[in-house]
Amino acid sequence: MLCLCSFPQLDLLEKFENLNANLKFDSALPLLMPDLSSLANVPPIALKADLKAAAKADSAAKAAAKSAVKAAVKAAGAAALKASLQAKAALSANASADAKAMAKVAAAAQFKAALKVGMAVDMNSPSAPKMMNDLMKMLAKLAQTLASLPLAALAQLDPLAALAAGANQLMDKLGIDLKAPDAGVKLAAASSAKAALSAAAKIDAKASAAISAEAKAAAKVAAKAQALASAQGSIQAGLGVNMAADVGLKATASAAAALAANMAQMPSMSKILSPSLLAAVMKLLSAVETISDELGIDMLAPGAGAKVNGLMDVLKSNGAISAMANMSINGSAKAGLSASAAAKAGLPASAAAKAQAAAAASINAAAKASASVNAALGASVAAKMDMAMKAGLPKIAAGLPSPPMIPQMLALLLNQILKQFGINMLATVPCC
Repeated sequence: MLCLCSFPQLDLLEKFENLNANLKFDSALPLLMPDLSSLANVPPIALKADLKAAAKADSAAKAAAKSAVKAAVKAAGAAALKASLQAKAALSANASADAKAMAKVAAAAQFKAALKVGMAVDMNSPSAPKMMNDLMKMLAKLAQTLASLPLAALAQLDPLAALAAGANQLMDKLGIDLKAPDAGVKLAAASSAKAALSAAAKIDAKASAAISAEAKAAAKVAAKAQALASAQGSIQAGLGVNMAADVGLKATASAAAALAANMAQMPSMSKILSPSLLAAVMKLLSAVETISDELGIDMLAPGAGAKVNGLMDVLKSNGAISAMANMSINGSAKAGLSASAAAKAGLPASAAAKAQAAAAASINAAAKASASVNAALGASVAAKMDMAMKAGLPKIAAGLPSPPMIPQMLALLLNQILKQFGINMLATVPCC
C-alpha cells in the first residue's frame, strides 16, 4: 500500500513556522528584479569603474576589447544556434508524424520515471492502480497541508531569491561581490557594458541572410537528432527498453501496453489538488533553497529577518540597490549600435563594426563547414526514425494516453521535499 503519513506533514509545517516572523525585514529591492546573472557574460575588460577612462584605454586594452566583442558576437551566434539545436522539434506544432509519435512515447516514459522516483510507484506493475487509489484516500489531507504553507511569503521572497540567483554568478564570472563597497559602481558599469555589447552583437541583415539558410538547415537536422536521442534516453530510463536494440519494438510495445493499462485505471486528482497549488509550493521551496545556498541566509531559521536587514543596509550603502533599480527600469530599453555605446565598452564604433563583420564571416564559415556532417547526420536520423515507424511506433504511441499533469507534479514535489528537508512524506506500510 501507499500511505501519506500525518507526522511528516506536521514536520513540513513545522519547518516553516518561523518564516512569517522572518519576513519583517525592510526590503529595498525592486519588485521587478533585473536578471543579474545575465551580466555574468560581460567581458571583464568592460568593467572599468570610470567609464570615461575606459573609452580612452590604451592600445592593449582596446585590442582586448575588440577580442571581447568579437567573442561576444560569436557567442551570441553560437547561443542562438545551440538554442535551435536543443529545441524539441517533437513538441512543436509543425513536428513531423514520426517525431510526434516518438515524443508521445517519451512523455509517457518520463511520467513513469517521475512517479517511480517521487512516489515509489512502478506504473508498469500490476500493483500500481491499487497504490494510486490508496494515495487518493489521503490526498485531501495533503492538499490541506500544502495550502497551509505560507505561500503569501513568495511576494517578499521572490526578489530576494532573484538577488541570490545572480549573486554567485556575478562573483564567479566578474568578481563582483555584492557586499563590497564598490558593488554599485561595478554593477552600473556591467549594465552599461552589457547594453553596449548587445548592440555591437547585432549582425547586419545582409550577413544574417548569408548564414541563415545553412544555419537553419543545420539546426533542423541537429534538432531532430537531439530529439531522437533525448526520446530514446527517456524511454530507456522510464520503460527500461533500449529502443536502438529493440528488434521490431517488441519490448517497447509490451512495456507501453502495460503502462497504458495502468494509466487508464488511475483516479483523477484534479478535484483535490490543483496544478497552481503544487507550482506555488515548488516555487516556495525553490526560493528558500536558493536564498540559503547563495546568500547564506536560512529563511526558515529564527533571526533570518535581522540578517536580511543587515544585507539590505550593506546594499543600500554601497549603491547596489540603486544600480539594480536603474537596471530594472531600463532593462527593456533597446540600445542601437552607436559610438557612445561602443565607447562604454571601451571600443571604437569602427572596431565594433569590424568585429561584427569578422564574427559574421566566422559563423558563415562554420555553417558551411558543417553542411556535409549535417547531411550524413540527417540521413542517419531519417533511417532510424523510418525503421521505428515501420516497426509500429505510431501504433504504440496511439495506445498511450496523455500523461496527467497533477500526479507528475506531485511526484516531483514529494521528491524535492525529501531532498531539501529529509522528510519522506510517503510510506509503503500502514501509518497514521
